Amino acid sequence: RGLGDVYKRQLRERGDTIVSVPGQPSPPRPDLDYKNDDTLYESEYKYYGVYAQDLISIGEHWQVLIGARNDWIDKDDDLQDSNHFLPRLGLTYHPTENSSVYYSYSQSFEPGNAELVDETDINNGMALDPVQGKQSEIGAKVELFEDRLLITGALFDIDREGTLITEIIDHPEFETRTTQAGVQNHKGFEASASGSVTDRLFVLASTMYIDAESVSYTHLRAH
Repeated sequence: RGLGDVYKRQLRERGDTIVSVPGQPSPPRPDLDYKNDDTLYESEYKYYGVYAQDLISIGEHWQVLIGARNDWIDKDDDLQDSNHFLPRLGLTYHPTENSSVYYSYSQSFEPGNAELVDETDINNGMALDPVQGKQSEIGAKVELFEDRLLITGALFDIDREGTLITEIIDHPEFETRTTQAGVQNHKGFEASASGSVTDRLFVLASTMYIDAESVSYTHLRAH
């Protein structure tokens, strides 16, 4: 189980909106200083978590991982309270004593950050859902030369839903509109090799390829 109590204080100053055009000179750096802010933003929330996990061996070659976690967030303004159940599953096959092939699936969440939606946004004060993630991974590991060389490789697919999207709007009172309309996907592979060349020399090499995509969908909560 886990328990956390988070308290935050913040001073900030906001300048005018800056439009940056690719290929054009960068706009001048704004002259901002948080010490000019005569207000103090305070927030507090409590975080609770209960989890359980079990690794089950089946015969000589198979292992099954089953786990789950439940998280609660209790925030002082009641706009970001949440309760989430997060499963975790894994399956490992050991064809030999020094090698394994595995598959894993897990879910995650990140509390919404209302501080990113300030008073200049038309949706300031909106309730935020946590950003939810799902990850699938399949990979393999093998140890060679009497365990002096370890080679690993994996394919992965990660989805995140509910990320914040902010757009500039034409409005007499507000400058931006922020919604939880973002969807992000990261897929790719990674591989690494590490081992001892001598008793004093250890070598590590790795590579990774990521195909990232970010889109938005209609999920507006405008006041």
